[in-house]
Amino acid sequence: MSKNTPIYVARPIVPTLDDFLFYLKPALEARRLSNGGPISANLELRLSELLRTRYVNLTSNGTVAIEIAAKALNFQKKVITTPFTFAATIGALLWVGLDPILVDVEEDYLTLSPEAVEGAIDDDVSGILGVHVYGCPCDVDALGSISRNHSVPILYDGAHVFDSTYKGRPIVSYGDATTMSFHATKQFNTGEGGAIVTSSAAINTKISLLKNFGIESEDLISDVGINGKISEINAAFGLANLNALFDERARRSSISQIYTDILSGDNKIKIVPQRPGRWGHAVTSRFGCPSRMARHSAIKYILA
Repeated sequence: MSKNTPIYVARPIVPTLDDFLFYLKPALEARRLSNGGPISANLELRLSELLRTRYVNLTSNGTVAIEIAAKALNFQKKVITTPFTFAATIGALLWVGLDPILVDVEEDYLTLSPEAVEGAIDDDVSGILGVHVYGCPCDVDALGSISRNHSVPILYDGAHVFDSTYKGRPIVSYGDATTMSFHATKQFNTGEGGAIVTSSAAINTKISLLKNFGIESEDLISDVGINGKISEINAAFGLANLNALFDERARRSSISQIYTDILSGDNKIKIVPQRPGRWGHAVTSRFGCPSRMARHSAIKYILA
């Protein structure tokens, strides 16, 4: 590899054309391209086994997953969350008419501070939305205790964690529900897609209702919902991509190590640690620069 060859951190993985067509062919032959067909059902089953969780409910993308999950958990008025996240986390709450209350993050791990959450709880708070930043889990034990003590449901944005574990338990199994993103840049992708993971049958049933216009049966619409379903085409893409998942993990881990080795030599850059007890495959390295000047220095250091 030459010095000027780009090292892509998150280049989308794609299946072989033969693998993709193998999973897609039944949908084309049956002309069933959406509405919860057998291909998406198969992917939900495969993912529930891989993630070791009871329910995986596929959605059209990770942002819609947050919107639907917030409705399913009956979030109203204020929701405590973090400012250190992608715009979609906050945008999804605003989109469904909620009032995000932004509190501080933990200095070491950049995730939602339990102390800050505790201090922001009042009678108008109806939910907590934590974000597992760059695959590092929130302090799920402390946040779970706050959730139980105040009878406030907790949702996690797990766009970066996939099947990583914390203290031997899948990270996506913590809280009342966890949303996932299967966008093209993620470790596992369906081209475009997402999911909501929960261990509650009641919550899962509500999610299924809300993502399909609130349609309960052919002659009954029992709630106000949206179209949040994944297509059979995207589900087939995801099934085919599962075959490439382990190779992609190895590739991303090696790239992460390259960045870590290079940047650890610059004292202006802090390599943010993972929370002890977390196990999983690296998606990207986590670096912090205290100022804009330090960021420019870091860029020059990488390119040198």
